[in-house]
Amino acid sequence: SFDPNAKGNERLINGWATFVAREVTPNPFLILFEYGPDVDRTKSLISDLGCEETVLWMESMSRRELMKGLALSDVVCTNFEISYLSSGVNFEALSLSKPIIGYRSAQHLEEELTESIYPILGAREPEEIADQLTWSVQFPDDAAKIGRAGKVWYEHEAERSISRYVNLLKAQRDLSSESPDV
Repeated sequence: SFDPNAKGNERLINGWATFVAREVTPNPFLILFEYGPDVDRTKSLISDLGCEETVLWMESMSRRELMKGLALSDVVCTNFEISYLSSGVNFEALSLSKPIIGYRSAQHLEEELTESIYPILGAREPEEIADQLTWSVQFPDDAAKIGRAGKVWYEHEAERSISRYVNLLKAQRDLSSESPDV
């Protein structure tokens, strides 16, 4: 059955274990947040795969603290279950110029829209996730370029949204100033 809260954690963890086994970087670690319905199942899978030493669990925290942690990351992994799902973490990663690894299926959106949305390193299956993590380590400058392109997209879209909002506020103000006082 369809679960709109599913993020594909099992795909990420299996991909992570494959990435760690490749030994492409001396001290890899994955930061996961200890909240949500999948925590126990995810911890069990991590244990079964023997990669507990490479996973750091963080308790729930404020967005401000989360942003500090994201700023230290090399890449941000998001959703591997629902194509094109965007969450707050995506936008936070974009604002910090962090490359995002996540799932996109071209069949879910019109071509002209897929060209106007922020760039990601596309992956869904564990092997694809491991490949994107490996690529990010082997080609950090190229991964950083994708992160910077994401920030450019984010700033453009944020500017556009803020401009619309400001224009709405101005229009509302103008309408209320034209109203006769009662």
